[in-house]
Amino acid sequence: MDKPIYIQSMGAVYFDAVESGVQPDLKQAMTEVCTQRFRRIDRFIQLALVGAGRCAKGKLLDAQTAVYLTSGAGPTSMNIDVQQNIFRDHREPRPVSFINTLGNSAGYYVGKDLGLCGQNLFVTRDVHAFESVLEIAALDIHAGRVGQSLIGIVDEISHPLFHQCQRMHLPADTKLGEGSHWFLVSGNANDETIGVIEESRMFDSDDALITSLTSCASPTGTYRQPLLLFFGLGCDSELIKRCLATLPVGTRKVGFGQQAWNGLNAGAINGFLESDSDGKLLIISRDRESRCHATRVSSLCSISESGWRKNKLLYTIK
Repeated sequence: MDKPIYIQSMGAVYFDAVESGVQPDLKQAMTEVCTQRFRRIDRFIQLALVGAGRCAKGKLLDAQTAVYLTSGAGPTSMNIDVQQNIFRDHREPRPVSFINTLGNSAGYYVGKDLGLCGQNLFVTRDVHAFESVLEIAALDIHAGRVGQSLIGIVDEISHPLFHQCQRMHLPADTKLGEGSHWFLVSGNANDETIGVIEESRMFDSDDALITSLTSCASPTGTYRQPLLLFFGLGCDSELIKRCLATLPVGTRKVGFGQQAWNGLNAGAINGFLESDSDGKLLIISRDRESRCHATRVSSLCSISESGWRKNKLLYTIK
């Protein structure tokens, strides 16, 4: 993704994993944002409805607004329940349970609740799920196939937690989270713009990422705006050290209080824009094949009266 998309609003729900196995109830949150009452929906769909509802609340959405939903693992709990019914208990799953094993069911309910009839896609990827759907949405937006779009990532906790850690290829004692982060975006800035996702790129190795960061640095080693650095899943101490050594003096490593989950990078964007920080946020993460992903976000403070980017960017990802 090398062309920017502009964020008009955002909405989220997030919880740390509860060791007891009982995550906070979402019924009240659904009542506050949902326009309809839904029966026989699972927690994955509830998370999607709350996050998307909070993002869209107070906004006049075009009926053709596209929905792009992604997840690292999809509706895990429902899939486990259905598999246990079939293979352990030798029972046929209920039809609605079988349907809800598909992540695109959540996208359907989001579109139905918000009265949308435009494109509705579900994309899943083990790592960098949010970046994957971001790229697809940006391509459609800049090709003129869609206009206003809702982009969201949802992942739920399933117990026992050490099984969840195994699925995510994390140490068994890793602190986990679950959540739903959504962004209403378009291809142009307007009066409601609160931030911009300027670009998002993948690199096939640590060295390729470091080379890009080095080649794009300002000759003076300074930037007109503060640069904040967030490290997502897969970043070890060596990569963090190399990135900090490459970037200019004054670059700060930041965190936004969330535990490990596949929407961590989307949570960083949400946290950054909520903080009203000046400058830019650079998000770096890495998958198990050592491919790195870098995404750069600017806050509202970067917008001038004459439009976006009054100060020409000194820092780009190539």
